[in-house]
Amino acid sequence: MRRGALRLFLGLALALAVGLPRGPAAGIPGAGAAPIRVLFIGNSYIYVNDLPAVLEKFSWSGAGPRIITKAVVHGGWTLKKHLASGEALGVLREGGWDFVVVQEQSDLGAPFVINGIPRVSSDAFFKPSAARWAAEIRKAGARPLFYLTWAKKACPEDQSPLNYAYFTAARDADAVVVPAGMAWDEVRQNRADLELFMCDGSHPSPAGTYLTACVFYAAMIGRTPVGLPATTDVRGPGPGGRVDLADPSALVNLPPEEALYFQTTAWDTWQRLRGNRGFPHGLPPRAPGSPERPPGRPISAAQLSGTWKGELRLYPAPFLPVEMVLALAQSGAQWRGHLKLNFHAKERPDESLDLGDLAVGETEFTFTDPRGLQRLPVRYRGVSVGNGELTGNADADDPPGLYRGTWHLRKAP
Repeated sequence: MRRGALRLFLGLALALAVGLPRGPAAGIPGAGAAPIRVLFIGNSYIYVNDLPAVLEKFSWSGAGPRIITKAVVHGGWTLKKHLASGEALGVLREGGWDFVVVQEQSDLGAPFVINGIPRVSSDAFFKPSAARWAAEIRKAGARPLFYLTWAKKACPEDQSPLNYAYFTAARDADAVVVPAGMAWDEVRQNRADLELFMCDGSHPSPAGTYLTACVFYAAMIGRTPVGLPATTDVRGPGPGGRVDLADPSALVNLPPEEALYFQTTAWDTWQRLRGNRGFPHGLPPRAPGSPERPPGRPISAAQLSGTWKGELRLYPAPFLPVEMVLALAQSGAQWRGHLKLNFHAKERPDESLDLGDLAVGETEFTFTDPRGLQRLPVRYRGVSVGNGELTGNADADDPPGLYRGTWHLRKAP
């Protein structure tokens, strides 16, 4: 999404009406005196590289008031799960907060996984939870901030539905958006040489956390982050906010010119957001298209029998791709099959099972892995494309989530 397209998503309307600062250090609770107390509620997009601690240290170096933070964070949790747990609500109701930041799971709580990559497909589960949190936050005397996150590295096109979801939720819930994902999009479009992601293509690198903290600083303090230090040394907590003493520090240590670029991008993004009172011009999130399977060739016993090896792309990281081995044999009029899935990961044991429902038709064969993905049966459909190759689809359904994948095998010698 280019700069012109980005501006189409810079709606705030009612969100701006709740009174974020209109000028440097203006309208902030306790500006120039008491510190700003901020509660973060979310998951690993907060605790990786300890975003709250980086923001605190920024405030120590800047000209504005100090920021004091606390976080209730658990890996992979949705806002709905935080509500059900009650832990974050308890901390919120202790009171004394100026801002409360809520962050939804990166796919908005409704996973639609294609070839192992989670995609943004619906805001139907995010918006009710966001509205409930906004109401609880205002009841506790604080201002709700919605932490707009970024699209995953493999699917930058998901930034548009994320923008739409967060801004419409903010409009309906009378909340304010902190546009971190929009600042990320600017950097990805204009400075592809700067790596914002960890190797998983989802979580922030130290540079990504630095940029995000600059956006939060601009939104909370109302001052430009230009001039903040390029180096920040913090102790990074893991899931549940617990500090791993065996890995005591996560360093944000940027060249000065990179830090300045991130600071400027964060401030420009926030300023453009404040200056636009419209709503996003875009389409609601919707499920991306499922992988297509090519037409199959006629299947013969001689051609299909044997052992086939290749890759399955269905299970999300860190299992992507999975090594797949399929053995097929005909006995009289019946077919027998055996499936092996080698995950090569401590988190998941390999699978090896006989196929009890293998069915071979004229141009397609099907079978099911009842153990499946996250206790869901996985349905396989395959075809022959010639040249000693089989290809097909694998899918599992778990409302509101859907999993769609592909596999490709070659005949073993």
